[in-house]
Amino acid sequence: MMKWQLKDKIIMLEAQIRQLVETNLKLTTQLGNLWDEIGSKNDYIREQKFELAEVKVERDRWKSKWSRCVARKWEKVDEALEEKKKREEGRAIIEKALSDERTDN
Repeated sequence: MMKWQLKDKIIMLEAQIRQLVETNLKLTTQLGNLWDEIGSKNDYIREQKFELAEVKVERDRWKSKWSRCVARKWEKVDEALEEKKKREEGRAIIEKALSDERTDN
């Protein structure tokens, strides 16, 4: 190879090296941006998990309140049924007492 051919080859290689360096810089920048995006998404997911945990605690609190409310309602219904049963038993006793003492002669 002649000297001028070697110079041309060196110039071409230098140009290719510059292109590779520029490409690597662009890729490095893009990779940095991707890591930043991943970090922000991880932060968002962490915040969502925290918020979800708070919502679950709130749900459990309301669920227990609801359970107590339903239990009280059924206690009231049971009390009302017992009261009604007692009244009916009392009426039945009175009616029996009145019917037994009757004399239709």
